Amino acid sequence: MQIRPFADLLARTRELTPLFDRVIGPWSPSVMMSQLHNEVRTLTTLVKDQDMQEPLNPAERRDVEGALADVFFVLIRLAALYDIDLQAAYSSMLTTTRQCLEQQEVESPPPVLIQPLSGEEGKEA
Repeated sequence: MQIRPFADLLARTRELTPLFDRVIGPWSPSVMMSQLHNEVRTLTTLVKDQDMQEPLNPAERRDVEGALADVFFVLIRLAALYDIDLQAAYSSMLTTTRQCLEQQEVESPPPVLIQPLSGEEGKEA
């Protein structure tokens, strides 16, 4: 599977938008939010209500891929509407999340489970 650069996906979506608007009609912010809600609901139904487990069978994979792509399409259109650099915003979110998680890990590391050495079971320290 070829992974396209994020910027390429954004550009291709922006390129498709004028045709989409001519054929389907332009989307206002409220229409975009309604469409996003519908697409997320579809994804939720696929994953949660059907209690999908890994690995997905081919039909489930196609359905989830399509639903995720539909959500992504609406998010890109919404970002374009408000002139938001989605790639920069996402990169910033990842950096902030990493910093927060690393700080939490330092402040409260996960418990270390010490296993008794072989033959030491039952001995008092």
